[in-house]
Amino acid sequence: VKKADAAGAPLSVGVVTLNRPQRGLIYRLLLESGAGLEAHPTCKGSLRRTPISGRDVSGDPPLFVESIDRIQGEERGTIFLSTLLAPRAGEATVDLETLDHLEEEEDSDDEQVSRRTPRRRRAPSARHYSTLSHAHGHRLLNVGITRAVETMRCYIHRECPAPGPHDARPGRRAFGWLCRTLLKRPSPCGCASCKALAARLAPTLGTGGDSDDDDDDVSFAA
Repeated sequence: VKKADAAGAPLSVGVVTLNRPQRGLIYRLLLESGAGLEAHPTCKGSLRRTPISGRDVSGDPPLFVESIDRIQGEERGTIFLSTLLAPRAGEATVDLETLDHLEEEEDSDDEQVSRRTPRRRRAPSARHYSTLSHAHGHRLLNVGITRAVETMRCYIHRECPAPGPHDARPGRRAFGWLCRTLLKRPSPCGCASCKALAARLAPTLGTGGDSDDDDDDVSFAA
């Protein structure tokens, strides 16, 4: 936002999450961040720079904050991808089964924000699918990581769990390869197909770390 203001340039940004509860959380945090953003007046569920004297926002596309199952067709100059999973306070690791139980109704902020598509209400105890564990999770993840026209910046916790390379569910399997690529971890499997895929995924990324250096493509959560 500050760079767009300083350059007098349009702000073309989107935020991609792995599921809807985190989408709602990030949306709310951005509104409360003091970064000069407000709810978009015509594009429900999106944000925009607050119009103030000397700031031209007429060329800004809506700043979307969406989960990977709801961004087909959207593109922005810069995309921030949040990989979501981090240990709870006082815990050292994340249980991989957490991937299957991320869409709990009572944890979702989605009902507080107008949705683009209606969704049937369920009982408070019902669980929606985790986008990664859905039958087409690998396709949804592919959509999420191909929305950037110029720059994508990924946010991941150093202890983010990576599902195995032979996980039966393709979404979890693809997420595992993404985690290992971002964190530069070796594949736990030494079979020929895993070795070949690991070589193809050898990343061309920035150094990562906790800085705000623009050359970093990966940022690590504390």
